[in-house]
Amino acid sequence: MRRSLENIVRLGGKELFSLRRDGVLMFLIVYAFTYGVLGPAKGVSMDVKDASIAIVDEEHSSELLLRWRSWQVCCFLTTSAESAVERRLSL
Repeated sequence: MRRSLENIVRLGGKELFSLRRDGVLMFLIVYAFTYGVLGPAKGVSMDVKDASIAIVDEEHSSELLLRWRSWQVCCFLTTSAESAVERRLSL
């Protein structure tokens, strides 16, 4: 039993010593046990809000444009956002 405890302490010390030299892992551990826990507990929102998206059509294919228009009409755009997209697409 004593030998097992000595082995655990020796290996634990070895891991802590090697952790000192690994800055990225140290940062992740500190983040995970501080802000990663306290932020959501205090109600800090971790959701993405009002993120812009862009579609790049490097092939200049009309198929992508048609798929995008059919998707935007049926799914989520409001009338003001829809008209802004229509104005941009007609340029």
